[in-house]
Amino acid sequence: ASLGIIGTAIGFSTDARSALFWPRHEYYRRILCDALASLVEEGLYPSDKDALGRLIRDVCYENTKKYFGI
Repeated sequence: ASLGIIGTAIGFSTDARSALFWPRHEYYRRILCDALASLVEEGLYPSDKDALGRLIRDVCYENTKKYFGI
């Protein structure tokens, strides 16, 4: 899991004009965090708070920003 490509994902993207955009994005982030927590509990991913925070921030914000050139 620590060598996978999840860190390069651009997260959940959809039409921001949709009224359901923000709840869907929040739901995606919760599922992502839950999945990563399960990997940590199972010992498949290191229990490093800084690395996990960076991974989540990249998937939910930074990678999308880079991808779209914002």
